[in-house]
Amino acid sequence: MKWVCVFLLVFTAAQRVVAEDESALIVSGDRVVLLGGTFVERMQIHGYLEAEIVSRVPGVKLRNLGWSGDNVWGESRAVFGSIDQGFDRLLRDMRTAKPTVIMVCYGANEAHHGVRGIKVFEEGMSELLNALSEFEAKVVLIGARPYERLGSPLPDPAVFNRDLALYTESIKRIASARDITFIDLAIVSPPVQLGILQEREPRNWRVLPHHEGLTDDGLHFTANGYRVLASQIALALKLPARPASISLDDTAHMIGGEVSDYHRNGDEIRFSFRRDQLTLPNTQTERNPEGSDVTVKVHDLRRGKYTFTVDGQHKRTLTSGQLRGGVVVSHKFTEKQIKQLQYLIVEKNMLFFHRHRPQNETYLFLFRKHEQGNNAVEIPQFDPLIESVEKLIDDYADPKTHTIRIQPFNK
Repeated sequence: MKWVCVFLLVFTAAQRVVAEDESALIVSGDRVVLLGGTFVERMQIHGYLEAEIVSRVPGVKLRNLGWSGDNVWGESRAVFGSIDQGFDRLLRDMRTAKPTVIMVCYGANEAHHGVRGIKVFEEGMSELLNALSEFEAKVVLIGARPYERLGSPLPDPAVFNRDLALYTESIKRIASARDITFIDLAIVSPPVQLGILQEREPRNWRVLPHHEGLTDDGLHFTANGYRVLASQIALALKLPARPASISLDDTAHMIGGEVSDYHRNGDEIRFSFRRDQLTLPNTQTERNPEGSDVTVKVHDLRRGKYTFTVDGQHKRTLTSGQLRGGVVVSHKFTEKQIKQLQYLIVEKNMLFFHRHRPQNETYLFLFRKHEQGNNAVEIPQFDPLIESVEKLIDDYADPKTHTIRIQPFNK
């Protein structure tokens, strides 16, 4: 009977883990391709969304196939050719990327055609999704973010946003009919802000003042805009940031990681900890607004002040009451690691950009290839460079071990 109970407990735990893995839209080992227009292409120079994904799910590779001004027909990818050739180019680049997950974000450019263009857009989206079925990849459709109304002298985007909402509903219907996951950026937090700028003198100023919006002109996202949306998109992909907490008394207990080398001599404490997950600052979670923070609670300390040090650098003076109630160890102890991770992601993105969009492709592949086409053999040589940077990305996305020391305060 005892072994039956043990089996049931293990089986239940295993089922719970499987269920959690199945709920996530991206799992370890996936190759995620981002496909879309300007919004997607500009992601690659910031790296926030990719950093959110790889820090939450180890072993994921991402490829950005965004192309400014693009639409579901691949029109911007045509270069000097026809729209059909642009669509073929899209599929050819997709074969280079070898996706297992494809995140598709179209509709913003097409919405400028107004209500009369919806039917044509739906036909184009269906044609695109039919073509993408070649890759047997999981598809996620993303509804475009409405334009922000920043205020005068920029135009009011209300009419466009009404049309965009109709296109977004169209995408939602297509996703439902095909049983595809749909993420609507119009409703994720924070909501689209309106009328952010105030009237200023002189009224003909040409440089927008600082404001609280996510875009610099109502349309194009700032680095902060991408940062804010990244965590929200990650949550919509069901990739939660797990908060962590440590409780210390005679022994050490940690949720969301593990404690090692725990030593306590009276009121002097030293231990190391490693989180299960490297989470980025300002990540929104239900339990912990600062998803990258770790809460440390210390019980049974004598009343007084204590020095609280992380990695021998981040030193704070705290009371026994504060330590007993719980002290938040902010993300600053992982700040350098996170910055390096984002730097490597952007470097990898630039390498892949030159891999699938070489600047001199007219000479390499098109009508002037008779001049320098022999150099086309160098383009696949970007692949090992990309892979080498991705190994570094994997390393920096992996949580590191940190040491905390708590000592009675000596003036």
